[in-house]
Amino acid sequence: MGGLARRVKPARLSPSSLVYLAKMLTVNIHEAKTQLSRLIALALKGEPFLIAKAGTPLVKVSALDAPRTPKRLGFLSGHVKVPKDFNTMGSAKIAAQFSAERP
Repeated sequence: MGGLARRVKPARLSPSSLVYLAKMLTVNIHEAKTQLSRLIALALKGEPFLIAKAGTPLVKVSALDAPRTPKRLGFLSGHVKVPKDFNTMGSAKIAAQFSAERP
């Protein structure tokens, strides 16, 4: 890990991003471990937070932009029409293909 830390350059922050980060909730690693559920609930409500070590911010935690609820079955209800003979459609043709004698 020591070699990796030497190769990675720290990100440059603009003055506006520094002000934004200063207003954000900052917790140390130990507190983040013990209060993780509460902190995740805050992030899901749109309140990102920083995790710091010895007062130095290391990680910004925020909610994903992905939808949180999966699509439900039946979302095409009313848009697709299923024929009444759906279960028996083509049964005569299928039966004829299976009962045909092979040369």
